[in-house]
Amino acid sequence: MKYYYTDVNGQARGPVSIEELRSRIADGYISHTALACEVGADQWSSITRWIEPHYFPVAHVQQHPPIGNVPFQTRNMLDPFSIISLVISLVAILSWTFCCLGGGLLAIPAIVVGHLSLNNIKNDPNLTGKGIAIAALVISYINLIISVLFIVGFFGLLLASE
Repeated sequence: MKYYYTDVNGQARGPVSIEELRSRIADGYISHTALACEVGADQWSSITRWIEPHYFPVAHVQQHPPIGNVPFQTRNMLDPFSIISLVISLVAILSWTFCCLGGGLLAIPAIVVGHLSLNNIKNDPNLTGKGIAIAALVISYINLIISVLFIVGFFGLLLASE
């Protein structure tokens, strides 16, 4: 039987055999607080369910009940709003070639989504993408400023010509 396990950094590893688990425990790569799961199963439990406590270098190891489903990777997920904001801001820049005001109008939703992304990233330590969201915001604000200057300049020329 093969098992997945979490190492001392909480990262999912494996699959490995029971002998390899015991060897990695002896080498200090797996602690008594690690979780393990049989290949093909979706229930993660304390590693002490499969490995006897005397294999661990600590004096006292408690048996832990199964804790349910634990995903393999729970950290460093990219916030989708950061990508959406970047895509909208890039589409806004490209729309300048087809319609001069389209770029300015698309900058507004890109700014809103970019700020939503930064707020999500600030509130959830498992989310990444702050740099992408900031890049999208910079592009969108520059695009919006250029659009406003273009509109002001256009109407200024229009009024000056009368």
